[in-house]
Amino acid sequence: MENQEMIEKINSSVRVTLSAYVFEPNNNITWARIKEDVTNTLLRFVEGNQISEVKVVCDNSTNSQTDVEKDRCNVEYEFVIGRRRRFIATIDRGAASFDEFIEG
Repeated sequence: MENQEMIEKINSSVRVTLSAYVFEPNNNITWARIKEDVTNTLLRFVEGNQISEVKVVCDNSTNSQTDVEKDRCNVEYEFVIGRRRRFIATIDRGAASFDEFIEG
């Protein structure tokens, strides 16, 4: 499978994982659960030798007070597939969106 196809498959899996949190409270407890679930989602791809070097952050460093007040939750995750790739997934009430930031 080509890298871009694999990235789309990974993001689709993360989107499914995050969909469970669309209506959850935007707080530290939820952030910890999101981090654990997204990490577990990505680790399935590590176990299949499709990606490596997984990192997930979902805490007050990715979620400002303004984000919390607007009921928006940001999850930063990264992995290596060909090169390091970093994504920001944003959960708003009703949807999850993704932005990619590619690093060297």
